[in-house]
Amino acid sequence: MKRRDLIIGATLAVVGAGNARAQQSTGKYRLAIFHPATPIGSMVESGPSHYAALFGELRKLGYIEGGNLIVERFSGEGRPERYGEIAHEIVRSTPDVIFVVSPRLTRHLQAQTSKIAIVSITYDPVAYGFASTLSRPGRNITGISADAGLEIMGKYFEILREIRPSISKIGFVAPAEIWAADHAGRLFREAASRASVSVLGPPLQTPIQKEEYRRVTQAMLREGAEAIFVSEAPENFAHREVIVRLAEEHRIPFLYPLTEYARIGGLVAFSVDNEERHRLIARYVDRIFRGENPANLPFYQPTNFLLTINLRVAKTLGITMPPALLVRADEVIE
Repeated sequence: MKRRDLIIGATLAVVGAGNARAQQSTGKYRLAIFHPATPIGSMVESGPSHYAALFGELRKLGYIEGGNLIVERFSGEGRPERYGEIAHEIVRSTPDVIFVVSPRLTRHLQAQTSKIAIVSITYDPVAYGFASTLSRPGRNITGISADAGLEIMGKYFEILREIRPSISKIGFVAPAEIWAADHAGRLFREAASRASVSVLGPPLQTPIQKEEYRRVTQAMLREGAEAIFVSEAPENFAHREVIVRLAEEHRIPFLYPLTEYARIGGLVAFSVDNEERHRLIARYVDRIFRGENPANLPFYQPTNFLLTINLRVAKTLGITMPPALLVRADEVIE
């Protein structure tokens, strides 16, 4: 089934002699965007701020959708059983570059092509076999490593301890794949163990839609969750409005992995700069459009994390934020 929204523009070929000839003859560039859950209609410059950052940066670099840039958009609609089929469709359409979010989708694309350049936001690309090393991937995949590492994961528990010093049970909102064996899931459970906090499920099951978040949240609360951590799984971000509303409804602190959650009514976020991350993706796409080999483009690993606190939400929940935590915050929303 088609999942793309094609806007006529232009392309430059980056990999393969056929694509190179097409670029030389058309002077046009083709970019495919593949997300596991975000609706196609949101993957636009007028959509969420990170897409505004992506397309704004591409425009600064000289790529105008509807002018010299074709963008093909694909959504998995939160249905993992369709991801492989969609990956096959994307590869068959032979774009010059594929921008993809999540290791699961990257794995599907990797199985389909070793030629088309892939720019990915993924957890540990070396552990997943997407790159030989971060500094020199050696394959057709590069991008950004979203692996925060055990030290950063431990920061979430430090923040929670400051908000609720006696916390002993925390819910973990993540798809079943992350719960079962994913690198990010293992890191979270290890950080929780070091903090002497029990992790509660259940994992999200397909299809990952609004009612599934309600089921999982209610199950965690029945088990006695005192707070809930939302993983950086892209399916969660696609449903961020639903998650934030559930936190409001149940009046329990949720901790989020991206600032955007706090800006729409979430309590606390400790995150990378997601807008800057997407501007960097645009620069990688540009470099590949211009002929650089993704095998030689290092995976970028963010080192700066931002603490955002929504003080209005804290007051609604009856939580008094520790002054020391407020002083450390990069952004306080009142």
